[in-house]
Amino acid sequence: MQGLQGSMAQIPGSRVVFDRFDGYLLRRELKHLGISNPLFVATAAQGEVLRHELDRLDVSGMALFCEAAMHTPVGVTEKCMTVVEERSHDGVIAFGGGSAIGLAKAVAVRTELPQIAIPTSFAGSEMTNILGETNDGGKTTRRSPSIQPETVIYDDRFYESMPLDFAMTSGLNALAHSVEALYAPDGLPAIHAIALDSVRSLMKGLRGMRHSQGESGAARTAMIGAHLAGIVLGSVAMSLHHKICHVLGGLFDLPHAPLHSVMLPYVVAYNQQAAETQLSPLADLLGDREIGSRLRAFALELGAPPSLSAIGFDAIHIVQVVDALVNNPYANPRPLEQDALAAMLQDAAVGADPASRY
Repeated sequence: MQGLQGSMAQIPGSRVVFDRFDGYLLRRELKHLGISNPLFVATAAQGEVLRHELDRLDVSGMALFCEAAMHTPVGVTEKCMTVVEERSHDGVIAFGGGSAIGLAKAVAVRTELPQIAIPTSFAGSEMTNILGETNDGGKTTRRSPSIQPETVIYDDRFYESMPLDFAMTSGLNALAHSVEALYAPDGLPAIHAIALDSVRSLMKGLRGMRHSQGESGAARTAMIGAHLAGIVLGSVAMSLHHKICHVLGGLFDLPHAPLHSVMLPYVVAYNQQAAETQLSPLADLLGDREIGSRLRAFALELGAPPSLSAIGFDAIHIVQVVDALVNNPYANPRPLEQDALAAMLQDAAVGADPASRY
């Protein structure tokens, strides 16, 4: 991992390791946290990859729970909690993207068990003390120190082997964290600088992955951008973009990363006039004052879905979504105006260009 191999730092709340995931590293980090009986959690799809990794490391006796699901359903967490309690696990290790990391967080906040996160996507949630859970068609979000993983292990091999289409939407999800951090109500200059560096790294890395498949260093560059995006996500409050994605994901079970990749350009267009000063550095970076249009062009260049309808949303539900947004709003640079929100969602539903007109 050129320039990163073996490096380690203490980010507030987490020990972050950039290194090859091997048996020595695993045993070292388990010992560091005092874990003797860990439970690995993953999705069913990532479970096979995880089993292969553990076989490769010649690690025997490791318990697996491979039922993590998108949006962290409470029912799945309760099932995993039964396993933890029956087998007296004293730590949880997430292997995968936001689904696995979310499940590990949900277990940890209920038990105060230590966590290790081994991310294999650009979700960035491994760097936050934020947990979003779904139950009965709604999604709730909370923060707590016990939610943040104690240790995060980044191995760029896992990013190089990601399916390309998934990598693109996962990276755009990370990009959304950094863009919203620029106009966060509690943002600081240092966070803005990290967010802009994240945007640069993500755009460069994702382009390299899409257009030069196998290019050395492209996945690593995007990985670093996603890591930085996770830091800013955990440092400031998110705004309308994340609220919309939580509402749409909770109500309609839409795929998480593609949902973020579709909605970001439209929310930026909605907020641009109200947050013109905060978004000016991003406009300079993109070389275009129509930031929403430029972000959408970038997403389409990467092969992201072109609209909400393409990922399963029916525009007949727009009124329901707008009501959910205005009834429980997040802090946002522009007030939530029902007609403007409906127009924005209509454009997102059909994939119209998000010019700054809402």
